[in-house]
Amino acid sequence: MLSIIQAQKDWRKLAVIIILAMTVAVGASLPDIINYLTLKQNYEPFYFPFTSEPQFDEVTFYAPAASYFKENLKIPHETEIYEYKNIVNVKFFLPSAIEGGLAALTGNTRLSWIIIRLVFAALVFLLAYALARKLTGDRTIALFAVLILCTLGFGPRTFLSLIPERISQPIFFSRMNSPLVVLPFLLAGLIGLTKINTDRFRSGIAITGIASGLLFYTYYFHQIAFILTLIMLTICYFFLKEWRKMAAVIAASIIANILAVPWYLQYLKALKLSPGYITRWSAASYRPSFPVVIAAIAIIAAIFILKRKQKKIGTEKISYLPMEILIISAAGIQLIVSPLSPLIIQASHFYQQIVNSFGLFVIAILGGNYLVGKRRLRYLLPALGIILIVTLFIKQFAVWRQIAVFSASRDNEKIAEKLVEKNLSKEDVLAIANPYLNSVFPARLWRFRFYAFVSLSNVRDDENLERYVFTQRLFDKPWSGVDGQLAADPKTVLSSVKTISIPSLLTSKLSLSPLQRNDLKKFYDSASNDFINDKKITHAVALNAEEENGLIAGGKKLNLKTELIDKKDNVSLYKISAVGGQ
Repeated sequence: MLSIIQAQKDWRKLAVIIILAMTVAVGASLPDIINYLTLKQNYEPFYFPFTSEPQFDEVTFYAPAASYFKENLKIPHETEIYEYKNIVNVKFFLPSAIEGGLAALTGNTRLSWIIIRLVFAALVFLLAYALARKLTGDRTIALFAVLILCTLGFGPRTFLSLIPERISQPIFFSRMNSPLVVLPFLLAGLIGLTKINTDRFRSGIAITGIASGLLFYTYYFHQIAFILTLIMLTICYFFLKEWRKMAAVIAASIIANILAVPWYLQYLKALKLSPGYITRWSAASYRPSFPVVIAAIAIIAAIFILKRKQKKIGTEKISYLPMEILIISAAGIQLIVSPLSPLIIQASHFYQQIVNSFGLFVIAILGGNYLVGKRRLRYLLPALGIILIVTLFIKQFAVWRQIAVFSASRDNEKIAEKLVEKNLSKEDVLAIANPYLNSVFPARLWRFRFYAFVSLSNVRDDENLERYVFTQRLFDKPWSGVDGQLAADPKTVLSSVKTISIPSLLTSKLSLSPLQRNDLKKFYDSASNDFINDKKITHAVALNAEEENGLIAGGKKLNLKTELIDKKDNVSLYKISAVGGQ
C-alpha cells in the first residue's frame, strides 16, 4: 500500500515538472503559436522589416541554412554567393541539420521552425532541471533555478522590457539557433561533468564526451568555453590529487576529440580552399564595457559568497566546481582574452549566454538553499516562480502585438516563391529588386543563389554594394533613389519597430561616406552586361507591374535579353542573358 502511495506521489511530482516545462515552452513560443492559430497558412515567420536583432539573425542567417539543408540534405557552404560556393562551412552544423532535417520531414521550414522552438524549450527546461537536481536536493529550488535560467538568464532587461526599443524582441532564451538549439548539448555536458565530480564515472565520461564532442558542431563560444572548462578541471583535479576524476575528464576529452575529427578535417579544408578564411572572420578590437565587467565580477563574487553559506544537503557531498569553472572560463575569455585576440568575434556572447545565464542559475540554487532553511521565507520561491511565469506570458503577448502586423504573408511574395521553385534549377541565380526581401527569401526557399545578400554572406563590402547597385540598375531604379537608400540613417523607426538600413544590411557599417557613394555612382553610370560574366545571374523576379516594366527597361539599357518564363497575377519571372549569349 505504501509503495502505491509513493508511486502516486512520484507521478504527481513528474506531472508538475512536465506541466511547467510545457508552460515555459508555450510561453517561449507564444508569438509563433498565436500567429499560427490566427493566420494559419498565411503566417510568415521569415518576414521583414526586421523587428529585433534576434529576428534579424534568425531570418537572414539561421533559417536560410535550415532551408538549404531541407533542399539539399547537406550543410550550406561558407557563403551563398555562386562563384564562392565551394568554400566549405565549419560553423553551425548541428542546429542547421536539426532544423533542416525536420523541415525535410514535414516539407515545411516554417512549420518546423515553430515545432523546434516549442520542443527544444521544453527539452532545455527538463535538462536544466536534471542538472539543478544534482546540485540541490530540493525540487522547489531546482524548478525555481530553471525558471530563472529560462526567463532572466539570457537577458534580464529584455525580459522585463526595461529597454523601450526592445519591446518587440522576444525573450532571448527563445532565439534560434543559439541559445535554444545549442543549450541541450551544453546542459548535457554539464550533467556529465557533475556526475564525474560526484564519482559517477562511467555515465559521466560517456555523457560528457559525447556532448562536448557535439558542441564542436554548434557555436564557437560554447565550444571554446567548454573546452577551456575541461582543461581547467583537469588542472584542478591534478592539484587536488583527485586522480580518478582527472582521468575521467581526460577520457571524456578524448571521446570529444574523436567525435570532432570530421570538424577538424572540415576546418583544414576551409583553410586550404580559402587562405583568407581566418582573416575574413577576424574581429574588430573588443573592449568590454564597464557595466559588463562589474556584472561579471558581481556574479562570480555572489556565487562564492553564497557557497560559504551553503549547508550540506543530506549525506552527499555536492560540488559546483564544473559550473564555477565554466562561468569563470567564459568570463576570462570575454574580459581578458578577447581584447588581446582579433579572432574571437562577438565576445559579448560569452557573458550573455554563459556568465549571466548560468551565473544566475547557480545563484538561484545557492540562494534557494539558503532561503529554504528560513521557515518564514520558504514560500518565497514558489511565489517568485509564479511571478516569472506570468511575466513571461505578458512579455511574449506584448511582443506578438508588436509583430503581428508584419507576420501575415504577402500574396505576391508567396506567388514569387512558387514561380521560383517551379522554374529554377539549383545552378540558377536570382535577382530581386527589394534588398530586404532578397535577404529573407533564402529562409523561405534556399535552392538558389541571390544577389546583394546581407553582410553575413562574408563577401567584401565593396563587392556586395556593387551587386546591390547593379540589381537596382537592372530594375531601372534612378540613382537618386539608390543614393537616398545608401545615405539613410543606420536605423529607421517604424511604429516602435526598428529596421536595418541598406548600409547596415549589406556591410554591417552604420553609414557610407560621400566618397564611397560617389564611387558607387560611377559604377552605376558605367554598369554593363559585363558585370554578370563572372558574377553569374540568370533570372529576375518582378513582384508587380512597376518592377516588371523597370526590369524590361533596365535590361535594354544594359544590353541584356529579358525573356518572360512564367507569370501569375502581377508577379513575373524573367530569364536574363546578354544579347547574343545563351
